[in-house]
Amino acid sequence: MQNPQAPGLIRQHERYRCEHEAFAAVPPAYAEQVSLSTLVSETRNGLSGAMSVTIIDYSAGGIGLRSNVFIPKRAMLTVVLPGVAGAQGRGEVRATVRVQRVAMLDRSPTYYLGTSLDESIEGQRAGTAFIEALMSRAGNVLSTKAGGGA
Repeated sequence: MQNPQAPGLIRQHERYRCEHEAFAAVPPAYAEQVSLSTLVSETRNGLSGAMSVTIIDYSAGGIGLRSNVFIPKRAMLTVVLPGVAGAQGRGEVRATVRVQRVAMLDRSPTYYLGTSLDESIEGQRAGTAFIEALMSRAGNVLSTKAGGGA
């Protein structure tokens, strides 16, 4: 995979590579700002407008997604990681994220969406549960070392 980072990009958290199938949707409160075509989205687990994504990296501050759908910077997404036993009572974990970086990875098209976790108290709780679920799948211990990253 091509490195989606811009030259000189300084990260606040160390990132961990992974590859987990997930899905994402624009939260209803932001649906007027970003509207996905029904050709690329569907209703999944009660979440309308969901699209398939792959989580390709994560850190204490955010999630890196590979997507076949362009999502603009500053857009909000709800990312769902299915198949996590007992998480949030639904067998999945959800986190609200804001798209901070977008890079085209190839002409398929495939995009890298660099996101940050929602900064609200509720968002941080959900984001922590999400990152913990990713860590448990990978067997990683999350580091808070500044400036790391892949």
